[in-house]
Amino acid sequence: HREGNVRYLLDPRKVMFSSGNISERPLIPDLARSLPLPPGVEASADGPAGRRMEVVVDMFAGIGYFTIPLAKGSDRDILVIAVEKNPTSFGYLVRNIGENGVGERVIPVLGDCRSTLPNGIADRLIAGYLGGTRNYFRTAVELSRPEGSIIHFHDTVEVETGPEGLFNLLERMAAEDGRSLSLLGSRKVKSYAPRIDHVALDLLLGPAE
Repeated sequence: HREGNVRYLLDPRKVMFSSGNISERPLIPDLARSLPLPPGVEASADGPAGRRMEVVVDMFAGIGYFTIPLAKGSDRDILVIAVEKNPTSFGYLVRNIGENGVGERVIPVLGDCRSTLPNGIADRLIAGYLGGTRNYFRTAVELSRPEGSIIHFHDTVEVETGPEGLFNLLERMAAEDGRSLSLLGSRKVKSYAPRIDHVALDLLLGPAE
């Protein structure tokens, strides 16, 4: 399966691939360019052009839905840590990293994002899981750098709740962990079920108190 300059190897009988997300996958590198730099990257003087490498954690990498477009499309110095717990999907993730020539920019990790990585490593996180992603929000907070991070957060919501209602919930959760949360942008990705939408929020998590 090809989307733009990205080629995905997969067996649709064994792994999920949503055609409804076709507009969201290539959007990730565009968002990384247009949104503010993550706080730690912006402030650091350790790398090219006065900034250190940006570390991205893809919490639910699958076969590389978001990892591959970001690794191929980013014009910044980045390292994507792509976490996937399903062995079949992970196998395709590894193959797709090689197929798209992004091996120097991606580290694939087989395991659960809640237990496989050290805390405080991510400048940017992609939480592309659907159906209860909010249950992983505190994991995203734990993985975020103490000075703050950008989180691209996907979940399903009732139409009446909308992106704003989801943001309000996450803002309260962040506050309970001593972190501020700002909404940089939101969008409906697709209709998921009757009166249920798949939405995406671009969030700025503030520094730890």
